[in-house]
Parts: sequence; C-alpha cells; structure tokens
Amino acid sequence: MYRILALPRAETMTPRLLRKVRSLVEAGATVVGCRPLKSPSLAGFPACDDEVRDLAAALWGDGPAPATITTRTAGKGRIVHGGDFAF
Repeated sequence: MYRILALPRAETMTPRLLRKVRSLVEAGATVVGCRPLKSPSLAGFPACDDEVRDLAAALWGDGPAPATITTRTAGKGRIVHGGDFAF
C-alpha cells in the first residue's frame, strides 16, 4: 500500500490513472499535487476530459487551486494541494 504519492507538475492525467489515484486515496493514501484538468489522450475524446474533470472535482474539490497549501480528505486518505510546493 502506498502511503504518499507525489504527482508531477502536469495538467493532464488519463481517466484510468486518475481512477487508480482515487482508489489509493480512498484506501488511505496521501496524494500531494495539483488537480489534473484534462486527459492527455484523444481516446474517448471528449468524454475522457469530462471524466477527468468529474473525478478530479470529487478528490480536489471545485474551483481554483487554493493560494496556500490545503488538505482535503477523501475516503480514508487525503489530498494535499495548493500553494507552491518545493519538491
């Protein structure tokens, strides 16, 4: 089981990968990183982008990224995002 998953600075993630991230968070993992905005793939376009937006909103919440680092719980895990991370 992953305890912490640091996402790369990217605005894209496939729906399949984001579903896996969701399952990790719901099982108790902490995910650190920005909310993905769309899919990098054209497979299933435009539905793939809609799915990414819906899944991301459920995990990161709606609206713009917060100006400071914020923690949001989801299932048994949490999402840490916002501010300016220095990895």
